[in-house]
Amino acid sequence: MSYQEKSSMISIVSTLIVFIGLGIYVYWIYQEGNLHSDEVLHFWGIVFIILTVASIVFHIVAHVITSIVTGIVTRSKESFIQDERDKLIDLKGTRNAHYVFITGFALSMGMLAFRIDPSIIFPFLFFFGFLSALIGDCSRIYFYRRGF
Repeated sequence: MSYQEKSSMISIVSTLIVFIGLGIYVYWIYQEGNLHSDEVLHFWGIVFIILTVASIVFHIVAHVITSIVTGIVTRSKESFIQDERDKLIDLKGTRNAHYVFITGFALSMGMLAFRIDPSIIFPFLFFFGFLSALIGDCSRIYFYRRGF
């Protein structure tokens, strides 16, 4: 398995862990019933900040640990060099991720136009953000396995 495929697999696993953790946190807060209509936007702002910081930190830590373990086990250095094919595959994965996210964003804005409660719209946005990250990484793996 190439470095790029390993990187995509690590990203998938770390994305799943972060979003499952975030889902448990949000579910726990919602079960307490501490959210009133004035606090919903404040709550989702805090969740977004926590998600962003946790996702960045967790992805970095996961990649560093995996690189260290791989280096120790194989006693070789991974090749971080990207050629045109790697860049093209990365762009295709990013394109697919953006398509999914923009679809979710457009649906969310449509919900706002029909005055649907923000407590439904924000989880919808976070779900499509999560789905777009998974689709992007899965697309990269698919294109590497397919050969382009």
